Amino acid sequence: MDLEVHFRRIAVSKISDPGSNAEVEFTLAANGQTQKFVDNDLRIGITPINRTFLVRVPPTSTLNIAAGGVEKDVSSADDPLPGFVRRFGAANNFGLGVHSIPASNTHMTNLMDFEVRPAPGPLTSLTGTATLTTTDDRARGPFTTPITVELFFNDPRTEVSISSIPPSRCKLATAR
Repeated sequence: MDLEVHFRRIAVSKISDPGSNAEVEFTLAANGQTQKFVDNDLRIGITPINRTFLVRVPPTSTLNIAAGGVEKDVSSADDPLPGFVRRFGAANNFGLGVHSIPASNTHMTNLMDFEVRPAPGPLTSLTGTATLTTTDDRARGPFTTPITVELFFNDPRTEVSISSIPPSRCKLATAR
């Protein structure tokens, strides 16, 4: 199943930092993919996150969603922020819908919202062998490694051109 996981917002109700704002860095994850959400002036109230993941979940597998972070301190050690981990499978429809997850520790109390929905378009995978080189003549290489590039098309007019993968070494698979 091709899914979109959209981290919508964070509603903060308590911050332990003086001045009621915080410099935060959250790591958001969906099935091994990660993105950062950084806010150097997070305050009590609602703040948009707007981070989206596009993931493929085989029917017998699970969708794993997680969030956690730190409050950055200039004058002392960084403080851990509350986070969460959620796992969804076929039995609970891979978590389709909106979820509001409460989290709290001594540094912050918040409610983070995310939505799981069907991906807006089909996922296309290109699988082949890539030769990786560097621009530094002193570096070792080139290296050959198998790769998979996954693309989501959400507009029928979308075009993609990949000229560096020879067709004879590439397998194209489209999910519908």
